[in-house]
Amino acid sequence: MNTNYFKLSTTTIITILLFVCSHLSGQVLTLTGNTVINDVSELSSYNEVDLNGYHLDLNFSGELLKDFKINSSVQGDTTNQKVTIGENVIANKLSIADANPGFNLFLNVLGEAKVPSIKFKTEFSSYLKLYVGENATLHNTGIAEVFYSTLYIDGTFKNDGNLTSLSANSIDITIGETGKLEVLSNVFIGQYSNINIFGEFYVEEDLRVYAYTIIDFGEDCDVGKLTVIQSIILDVHNDIDVFKVEGCGTVNQSSCQEFGTGGTVNEGRFCGDLPVELVYFKGFQENNDHILIWRTATEQNASHFEIQGSYDRNNWTTLGSVQANGNTNFAIDYEFVQRGEKFAFYRLVQYDYNGEYSIFGSISIGNTNEFTSRVFPNLAHANAQFKLEMSGINSELPLSLNLFDHKGNLVWNTELPVSLGDNNLVSSFQIDRPLTSGLYLLVATNGSKKEVNKIVIK
Repeated sequence: MNTNYFKLSTTTIITILLFVCSHLSGQVLTLTGNTVINDVSELSSYNEVDLNGYHLDLNFSGELLKDFKINSSVQGDTTNQKVTIGENVIANKLSIADANPGFNLFLNVLGEAKVPSIKFKTEFSSYLKLYVGENATLHNTGIAEVFYSTLYIDGTFKNDGNLTSLSANSIDITIGETGKLEVLSNVFIGQYSNINIFGEFYVEEDLRVYAYTIIDFGEDCDVGKLTVIQSIILDVHNDIDVFKVEGCGTVNQSSCQEFGTGGTVNEGRFCGDLPVELVYFKGFQENNDHILIWRTATEQNASHFEIQGSYDRNNWTTLGSVQANGNTNFAIDYEFVQRGEKFAFYRLVQYDYNGEYSIFGSISIGNTNEFTSRVFPNLAHANAQFKLEMSGINSELPLSLNLFDHKGNLVWNTELPVSLGDNNLVSSFQIDRPLTSGLYLLVATNGSKKEVNKIVIK
């Protein structure tokens, strides 16, 4: 008896398997109403959802291990057409269909999610509303094209590619105090946009901002931070009034350029050096008065100082002004006496002749046991002028700064003079020795108390 064997090549077997798998796993879950998924196994037969105008709530505990695409056959809106990634969900194989010809989406990330790209463009009448909750993470490994979209970030949104609304399309971005927007490429902010930075905004390459945009850091000087590794580029159309920066935050950038229709125009809020080099700003009580004193080392086009008081460091009241000295290259001492109402915190607002301003402080007058320090910029060149703010100082004990490299070696140190009774200090300093690029730790020491700040030298 002869037996014939049917032999298949390896290529043929793989082809058959791929054909069978694609037909078994290719089902689309089409929503007919708002749907809650409480167990990941409920998605085992699907690799795509058609939202169809409804809300898909992933509310299970665990990881979605398969590829799963978000799509919609209807345009919908950013209120009802929604996907929620629950607090206990890990969905690192999600994808969002390119919104072409267009659908609207509210992506509500409360857990952990990863997508390869985000594309919502106005030519396809598609809009995105994104919320990343506190302790949540969204990682986009590609480009984000988000025209006329709204992003609210209380957690972490990491974007590996460009984040853009191009020049003609606005975008609203709010980074909460606990939020971080980290873009590892370029950012293009279209005209008429609103950018609220109450947390941290980090850009690995260039940040380009188009006209009629407002960037607001809020009133708390200690929280809002913008870091741009390469350049900030402002398209101001030869009118500095069409670009506005509000609030009090920290800006770190390598360079800044402003362009209008006729080429480069005058430097504004981000561009140029601070016009005043402040040596210190401090205060003390004398009888029933609060005495505020400060010293400048140099001044450039300095018009005047406003002195402001606050009870909560959020709401500030202007108490008076002191005339500056314009242009000087020698030290000048200033004093302001606050009589009557006493405030918990004080700060200086220094204006130059073209209306631009810089904020120094805040400081407090009175005893406090909490020793704190803050240094900025925390990303700078080795010869940069650093600004230092300290509070809770015990003036009877030595006050010093020590700079350590990433291996723990002491590379620079200095003693800071403090007058008896002073418990606040706002000052500036330079590191008078060459430093290589990398991470350093600046340790402020006051007796047995220590505060550590990170500095990155470019």
